[in-house]
Amino acid sequence: MYDFSIQVAIGIKASLAERHLLLVHQPGAQDPRDFEQIAAIVRRNAPDLAVFIASNEIPSAVTRKQAAKRPTLVFSPLYLRDFAPERGKVYSGQLMTKRQQMARFLAAGLAVPPFWFKGSDAPPDPAVLGSHVLVKSAELGASRWRGIVLRRTAAALAEIDHVGDVFLQRYIDTGHYPAWYRVYTIFGRPVAAHKNTSTVARTPLNASDEELAKSVVQARRATGQTKTLCHEEDVLAFAGAIYRAVPEVPFQACDIIREQETGKLYVLEINPGGNTWVFSRENTANVIAELGGYDIRQQFNAFETIADALIERTRLEAE
Repeated sequence: MYDFSIQVAIGIKASLAERHLLLVHQPGAQDPRDFEQIAAIVRRNAPDLAVFIASNEIPSAVTRKQAAKRPTLVFSPLYLRDFAPERGKVYSGQLMTKRQQMARFLAAGLAVPPFWFKGSDAPPDPAVLGSHVLVKSAELGASRWRGIVLRRTAAALAEIDHVGDVFLQRYIDTGHYPAWYRVYTIFGRPVAAHKNTSTVARTPLNASDEELAKSVVQARRATGQTKTLCHEEDVLAFAGAIYRAVPEVPFQACDIIREQETGKLYVLEINPGGNTWVFSRENTANVIAELGGYDIRQQFNAFETIADALIERTRLEAE
């Protein structure tokens, strides 16, 4: 851990800047060189801004005080931990439950697979949930596909009192080999996107309850998957609309599925906590390998796109 205050201004003195941009870096989850590159692009393209980089693991007191001397915009992909800015418009990851995310999506008019949370005031409606559901954990921070089980709706409801904090979500059939999209966005602009397709077929929906419970229902690295770059315009546009449902979370990793029969897109979640910096997190090497060695930063010129979005927001919203 270290305070990045020595990088207060490169190419421009902070005292001459009109506004400040404060980037908050999470050691261990993001390579600091990524933030240094983004900061350099901002300094090159926006001489009216001074850029600071702070650590999210320490108070970064010197940087915090220096940044607070001008109207400031704070950007952190991850939710803020030990760092607390003294001033500024803050855009950061947020800790949100699945229920909170679903409510925001519905309020924004987005397509979400019908769901029912255990303990809800309203009783479940089997007609809305359909013939089959996915039983998912409703706990905050639950791993994305871990423990998800495909069940007939009637069987899942019959067993609901014997399971933990879960919710039922109507099963949307994405095909014989289940597939889903992950689109990373900065203020709704795509910076990377790929499609994951399972190499293992889903169990037929008319199989026994025991076989259904063992079925692969999503493409996962652990069970076998292929990964391809996504440039599908409707998927990217949908991700932009998803951002507007939760605008306080600037960097979103949108999980989207397409129903095979209708082609309709549905949002599953945005991973709002922000531990999804695909450019340098612990699984980046796996992502690159699955894409045949392709550097995913190149797909949508990620760091230039991020810098441009941050310049625009800082000029409009620094406070």
